[in-house]
Amino acid sequence: MPANTELSGSRLSNDVRARARTKGDAMPVFALALAAAVIGFEQLVEWQFGAVGVIGFVLLTVGVKAKNITCSCIGAVVLTMLIV
Repeated sequence: MPANTELSGSRLSNDVRARARTKGDAMPVFALALAAAVIGFEQLVEWQFGAVGVIGFVLLTVGVKAKNITCSCIGAVVLTMLIV
């Protein structure tokens, strides 16, 4: 009886490993696509609004990531002033 328990336990761990490999393969592709989109958007902002636009975009992004309302508001105001 213990032999069956060991067999099913190893089968379970193999299934878990197979699922982890499947999920792990897609993650780098998604991260790469997301990074390319962010860099593309940053280049668009720099082309359209110059260095001040990049500073505003960085302030907005850092403020949102750090949950700092002051930093994100300053970034949003900078971008709004450039658009208006």
